[in-house]
Amino acid sequence: MKVVSSYIKGLDEVLNGGFIKPSTVLVAGTTGTGKTIFSMQSLFNAAREGEEICVFIPVISEPPAMIDNFMASFSFYDPSFYQQDKMHTFTIDENLLERPHEILAFIEEKIKEIRPDRIVVDPVNPIVYTLEEKERRKFWFKFTGITKGWNTLTVLTGEFLPEEVQKQTISYLTDGVIVLGETMIENQTLNYLEIKKMRGTDIIKGKHVLRFSSDGITLFPRTTAVKKPIAGEIKEERLKSGIGELDQMLGGGFLRSRPILIAGGAGTGKSTFGIHFIYEGAKNGEPGLLFSYDSEPEELIRDAQKIGMDFQTLIDKGLLKIISASPIESYPDEHALMIKDAVKEIDAKRVVFDSISDLESAIPDPIKIRNYVSSLIAFFGSVGATPFFTLESPKLTGDVQISEKGVSYVANTIIFLRYVEISSEMRKALSVLKMRGSDHDKEIREFDITEKGIKVKLPFKQYEGLMSGSPRKSIEERFAKAFKL
Repeated sequence: MKVVSSYIKGLDEVLNGGFIKPSTVLVAGTTGTGKTIFSMQSLFNAAREGEEICVFIPVISEPPAMIDNFMASFSFYDPSFYQQDKMHTFTIDENLLERPHEILAFIEEKIKEIRPDRIVVDPVNPIVYTLEEKERRKFWFKFTGITKGWNTLTVLTGEFLPEEVQKQTISYLTDGVIVLGETMIENQTLNYLEIKKMRGTDIIKGKHVLRFSSDGITLFPRTTAVKKPIAGEIKEERLKSGIGELDQMLGGGFLRSRPILIAGGAGTGKSTFGIHFIYEGAKNGEPGLLFSYDSEPEELIRDAQKIGMDFQTLIDKGLLKIISASPIESYPDEHALMIKDAVKEIDAKRVVFDSISDLESAIPDPIKIRNYVSSLIAFFGSVGATPFFTLESPKLTGDVQISEKGVSYVANTIIFLRYVEISSEMRKALSVLKMRGSDHDKEIREFDITEKGIKVKLPFKQYEGLMSGSPRKSIEERFAKAFKL
């Protein structure tokens, strides 16, 4: 036995590598859920990328010419494969359906002649329409027994209601059962794929959203269920932030692969901290990925240029990529797949999300957003990337809550930015609230955003109550003033 790709984008991850060969898999669902697209996409991509010999066996439900015309709209379809003997097709017509027990001999004869690697029978229901229930069971026992002797991956499609699939005789005789259907998720009607069983494979259970496009089916594995891949031991090391004074506060810099959260009100400089972090890595050869949900790439390039950072040169060298895409415009698992693909594309070692508040808007449930972010962090850890999140605080002054959704729970390092009013002047303050695995500066420091970037200044020694929004002279200052010391 060996593992072969499904050639359906996203499905191999759910299957923990792909299908086992030889095996027989049932792909079930009602009309319009994508069974034929699934089958043909798998066949044509296997012929193209895997150099497999493939067979498509339509059981008359609609003329083969109609199927070909429909498939011609997809990028994976290539009719020349038939002439090159990469793809073969033969039909089980109406006359043969009247003699179901002869179908097995007919198919076997063709299989011995072609010797394929992958086979699809689409759909299997009409084959047993004329048989009584007892005879149907006997037929499926014999049919699945024969397919297992072909040493192929055999995909059978079937018209079944999702709730009825596992009651069918063919379901417990096949090695795997995949259900395609529709479901309501957060007031959206979405197509999904669910693996009911897959012998010999540690699958990711549950419903996984899928989308149809000109490339066929793309599956978005459930993010909260994705397991952290096994990776080599990650070296414990410090990452420079690009702000010397901040690195001193952090004991030498951030810890690699540990999630960072910078929270603060609008205009406190969160995005600028992110720009420093991503630029520091990229200019030193560490590829960086910046997801901006509020600004376009051109705007960020200009903002970086204003503080002496040349983003465009790094982009041209392939060391920096900026993506502007709101998570609200796509399903969360779809957005997660886009993030992972982008990280893998440039082998990103630093990833900035500006801001995670947009993710919270897309996933309003506090448990789901925490699980979602935790899963992303597990992925980043597996590839040695360090995530950097910014978080918008709804209040500029006064008592401030870091995160209403509990995102701060998963962050290793939290830095808090805020405005403070001192002597009728608004100034900016910075504090490292926590840093797991490292000591750090506990003082509250003033910082400015200058033409050369962020400048962290001395602590507010003369004041207390800064983070409460009600700064006042410290006891020592009041004492010295009272006694004119």
